[in-house]
Amino acid sequence: MIGEGTEANPDPLNFWIIDVSDPANPIVLHRLHVAQLAQGVYATEGLVYIAASYEGVLIVDPHATPGPALIGTIDVGVETFDVYVRGDRAYVGADLQLVLVDISDKGNPQTLDRVEFDGFGLDLDAEGDLLVVAQEWDGVGVYDISDPNRLNLLNHYIYRSRTDQLQQIVLGIDIWNLYAYVGPVSYTHLT
Repeated sequence: MIGEGTEANPDPLNFWIIDVSDPANPIVLHRLHVAQLAQGVYATEGLVYIAASYEGVLIVDPHATPGPALIGTIDVGVETFDVYVRGDRAYVGADLQLVLVDISDKGNPQTLDRVEFDGFGLDLDAEGDLLVVAQEWDGVGVYDISDPNRLNLLNHYIYRSRTDQLQQIVLGIDIWNLYAYVGPVSYTHLT
């Protein structure tokens, strides 16, 4: 459910839209209430995609009048944690899976493919045709996304600590220049 928050009652589940064009004086333009925790956000081509836990991924037009409007929801049937959008495809990190969704019709998204793993899809990032996913206990998944209708797992990495060889949880990830920067682990080079 999308709705305005208030100054007097700053709901912890609010999603904020802030104008930072003047970094010294940021301005809160809107507070949108979501029923579940807004865990991952992706803004592109005039729309905002909010991974809102069990609500799915909310597709919001932030420029609608009189204020931001919900124009669609991606429901993958489980809790969502993050989303990455490329063209008319959304890649959704979810509970025990990565889901590929056709969003060409924002009001009627269609699931195209899904890959299951043993963790949560907590964070996603892409460079070119490589999508990297922080898969919690299941390490890092590296996917080829060159086919817009299919997810292709290229490789999967599980990290162990140096001292006791315990499996490490991967909570965050970013990719730049074919290096995946992985938290809490330092990095691994993708070749």
